[in-house]
Amino acid sequence: MLTFIHKHNLDIHFFIMRFIPCLLFSAMLVLSACSSTPAPEGKPLPDLTFSHFQKIPVKAAFVQIDNNYNPDADADDVSIVFPVTPDMAVQRYAERRFIPQGESGTFYFVVEDSYVHHSVVEPDGGFAKWTGLNNKDRYDVYLTVRLYMKDKEQGEADHVVLNFNRYIAIPQGYSLAKKEEEKFKFIEYLIADIDEALLGVITERMDLYAGGQRRTY
Repeated sequence: MLTFIHKHNLDIHFFIMRFIPCLLFSAMLVLSACSSTPAPEGKPLPDLTFSHFQKIPVKAAFVQIDNNYNPDADADDVSIVFPVTPDMAVQRYAERRFIPQGESGTFYFVVEDSYVHHSVVEPDGGFAKWTGLNNKDRYDVYLTVRLYMKDKEQGEADHVVLNFNRYIAIPQGYSLAKKEEEKFKFIEYLIADIDEALLGVITERMDLYAGGQRRTY
C-alpha cells in the first residue's frame, strides 16, 4: 500500500526537524551562560564610614567640604568600577575627620580632581602571555586635593594642593567577589596614605590643628 504525503506536510516536517536542533542549541547556550555567571561569594562589603578615625579639630569656625569631581571630564575615567569611587571615599573621609574649633574663618577641603585609568598588564613572553591566563587589570588612581583658609578679616590664605597617584593590579582570574574585595582594600589603603599626608600639612605647614600638642592618630 502506498502512502502519499502532501508537500505541505513535508514542509512542516522539514521545518520542525530544522527548528528543534536550533532550540536545543540555544538552550545549551543559555545554560552555559548561566553556569558561567559568577555566583555571589563571601559576605557583602562593609560601608566605608571611616568611623575608626578620630575627629581632628581645626582652627576655623566652619569646615567646608567640596567635591569638584566631574565624571564626564575624562572619557577614559573608570572610577565607577570601584565599590566606592575614590572621590566619594575622600569626601566621606573628610566629612568624618575634620571639625571646626575656631572663632572665625572657613577651612576649605576640596576634592579638585579625581580619575581612574585602566590598562591590562601581561606577563613577559612565553606561554602565559600567549594564553592571557596571567593577565592583570591595572587601575591607576589620580587625586588632587586643595586646602585653604578663608577669613573675612585676613582674606584668603595660600592654597595647598596635594596630588596623589596610586595603583592596584588585580589578576583577571580572580572571582568577581575577590576583585571587589581587592578594590575595597585598595581604597582603604589609599585613604590611609592621604590621611597621613594631610595630617602633616594641617598640623605643621598650615598650623590649623586646634587640639594643642600634635597627637598621633
